[in-house]
Order: sequence, then structure tokens, then C-alpha cells
Amino acid sequence: MSDLETYKGMLVRELQDCPYVKDGLLGHAGSLRKLAWYICACIKENVLQTECIQWFEDNIAKQLTDQEEIKKIKILIEGAYLYKEYSQF
Repeated sequence: MSDLETYKGMLVRELQDCPYVKDGLLGHAGSLRKLAWYICACIKENVLQTECIQWFEDNIAKQLTDQEEIKKIKILIEGAYLYKEYSQF
């Protein structure tokens, strides 16, 4: 199993096992770390930014309650991809 698949599974399980993170994924260190691992794995495995965001929307965002937080997470993803584009990530 690739790192990407591992981190996808970890994020999905996080929402199943810890339903309180649905109200604030970014406010929980463990959840934020899993999200960061997912984003980094997408970049390292050359997943297109649109595919990274689409998987997030289809599997994670649908379960989150804060629409502003969803926007912030998409900005984090876009920022990580921009960083990769303009640096030696």
C-alpha cells in the first residue's frame, strides 16, 4: 500500500473514530497532521492538484460542518502545490 493510500485511510478513520473533529478538523493536532501527511503524499506521488482536492471534497469535506474550514483546507492544498512548483520540495 502506498503512503498516499495509507494517509487517505487515516483521514477517513479519523472522522469515523473521532466525530468531534467534524466541527473543526484544523483545530485538532492529530487531524491536522494526518491532513498534512495526505497533502504531502499527494505532492510526492505526483497527484494532480485537482485530484487531491477532489478526493478531499468527496471523502472528507462532505462530513465537515464548517464551510469556512473547508475553504481554508483547499487553500492549504493550493498553497502546498504552489510551494512545490516554485521550490525544490
